[in-house]
Amino acid sequence: MYRLIACLLVSLSVSFPAWAMGEKPPEPFSKSSAAILLDNFEDKDFSVNPAWWCFDQVSLEVIRSPERGHAYSLLVSGESKGNWYAGGFGCYVAHPVQDLSRYNSLQLDIYGCGPEMGNMKVELYDDDDGNWEITQSTRESFTPLCDDRFSKEIIIDWIGWRTITLPFAEFVDDNPAVGDDVWNPGQLGQSGGLLQLQFICLSSKKTGPVQYRLDNIRLVK
Repeated sequence: MYRLIACLLVSLSVSFPAWAMGEKPPEPFSKSSAAILLDNFEDKDFSVNPAWWCFDQVSLEVIRSPERGHAYSLLVSGESKGNWYAGGFGCYVAHPVQDLSRYNSLQLDIYGCGPEMGNMKVELYDDDDGNWEITQSTRESFTPLCDDRFSKEIIIDWIGWRTITLPFAEFVDDNPAVGDDVWNPGQLGQSGGLLQLQFICLSSKKTGPVQYRLDNIRLVK
């Protein structure tokens, strides 16, 4: 609870200077043909549409963002007990658009709580064996057995809101020789394409806290 209060107090204390410098907080996301919104948390519930899961030493909470009026965002909190790893969270990507190859980036708004409050690795899973699910190994590793996993790390060392764009071309195949080692986001043939999005939470030091907020997670052209 004290971390939540601290994060909100930091948010309120830095909002005016950020605006004065021309770095306005991002506006609540509006629908556009140039983007597919995965979640903006305005339903105040991270367990549905889509259903986010979390694991290990990470917890999720949808909270109001005081510096953005009535908008809501996802507060991510956790702590690494060693080796920088705190845990993570993710969701299945449900989308009516079959040709996701038209979209070239993942974009999201991140509220950073400072350089000592953790970083994040983004993971994208695409279906290569045509069964429309990500089959994973034992509970210890959860690595895909037949499908590709592409990842990119974000260093969150700022305070306040930033819109971050992550081109798919910058993601690295981190399970080579599994799947076809090719980025296949579209539903082609028997493939389900991009099926899963996951965030791994990492502390800034080997042992330490993780805390930031996310909003307006979308695929963009």
